[in-house]
Amino acid sequence: MPKGDGLGFVSKDFADLFRDLNGDLANKDPIELKPPYRVHRAPSRAEDVSVRFYPMGILVIKIRMAGDRLSIDEIARGEYMKWAIVESLAEALTKLVKVKVKPDSVLFCADEIEILDVQMPYMGDRLWQFCEFRFEYNLRTNSEEEAEKVVRTAFDRMVDFEAEFCKALEMKFREIYHLTVLHLINKRYGVTDGRPIWDQLALFEAATENDTATIIKLVDQGADVNATQKAAQFPSKRLDEERHFSVVALGRTPLLAAAEEGHLEALRLLLAAKADVNFRDTSGFHALYLGAGAPANAEEVVNLLLSHNADVNLANNIGYTPLHNACGCGEAASIRTLLQARGDLNLKSKTGAAPVHVAVINDQPSSVQVLREFNANLDMPAFGGNTPVHEAVMQNNPDIIQQLFDLKADINVESGPDHGFATPLRMAIDRKKKKAMKKLQELSAVEHVDHEYEDSSEDEYEPIGAGEYRPRLRVKGRQT
Repeated sequence: MPKGDGLGFVSKDFADLFRDLNGDLANKDPIELKPPYRVHRAPSRAEDVSVRFYPMGILVIKIRMAGDRLSIDEIARGEYMKWAIVESLAEALTKLVKVKVKPDSVLFCADEIEILDVQMPYMGDRLWQFCEFRFEYNLRTNSEEEAEKVVRTAFDRMVDFEAEFCKALEMKFREIYHLTVLHLINKRYGVTDGRPIWDQLALFEAATENDTATIIKLVDQGADVNATQKAAQFPSKRLDEERHFSVVALGRTPLLAAAEEGHLEALRLLLAAKADVNFRDTSGFHALYLGAGAPANAEEVVNLLLSHNADVNLANNIGYTPLHNACGCGEAASIRTLLQARGDLNLKSKTGAAPVHVAVINDQPSSVQVLREFNANLDMPAFGGNTPVHEAVMQNNPDIIQQLFDLKADINVESGPDHGFATPLRMAIDRKKKKAMKKLQELSAVEHVDHEYEDSSEDEYEPIGAGEYRPRLRVKGRQT
């Protein structure tokens, strides 16, 4: 382990951090510093099938350098650093595992080293540069047994692995820069068994494609249907941007992937394998939420998930429920199914939107119709006071305004103080929503609702609780 005195794994005293540098490469511009050879790139994902047992690793390395003569992040992302890491990794594993690991067996999984953080603090009167960067790789081995030995030894001797690797890496720069390799961050991911992760990714892809044969095969092999991937341990550079977002950033399971696409067969297999029906990703989305708005088989997906005890009112991180999603997508059959299963049509999101507001905002007249059939309040205010009619005005949607009018929504209801207590027509005029304004005028809507207040007589009081009373007020309204 590093000694805790900031000297890293090589230097014996503080003076060594400022030793004289000798040789032709001393303080050479990192861009001009060329390695003896270029590192090998890992094959594409499609070529990994026959070598799924290759160990994989994620090295997050922290280095330090004094002064600002050279940029530490340019050193970290340079071709020479890639070469130095590959050489140091091969040396450390060969020494620990007692198996000859050749540098060309280390396959870099990205085009560039990823810089995670750079800091330049002053300590006393001296400027220091710190850099954290990430190197992802696969390790080509001769057999599955050899791969298992490498992974097991590196894990059992994790501290020794860190020390040997960091020493070897710093020595590659010993006569070039005053560079200290401080330590590895999350060193337990330095060398890992790649098989579980690749199986879990294959299961996710099979669920996305409704590939039932692959799902059956992977489940029979013991693939974890509830596994999620964390950025710290997952080789993110092996995925395209869209897949990385779903698998790593959102941390979704295969069940969510199948539900989002409406793949009934995949869902049945995953549920039979004990997939967690109420698992939520990092944004709070879950299978029922996604399935309620699926592009195909939404009603069947909702019925299937509900039969496996999916929570009908489970909300995402901003308060939207499966019913909100079904209403926003116009899935009338899903809406009926959810409401029959006691879905709450009055639940509001954290922004104050009930399902009826979502239906209006997304121009889904079929959703509005079904909600009305189940006695939804078409005059319900969202936070700020806007009712569905106000939201239809904001969307400049005369057809939805007409539908709400036909369904007996109040087209003269006032919004809240955030919107100046505007009626829908007043809001249409103020916001220059000409189509909405014309429709409301055709429906004889009013711009203002004037209120008159009349004090009660002295002997007329109303109870307000706890034995207390207040004068009763009468309000007269006049529409203009």
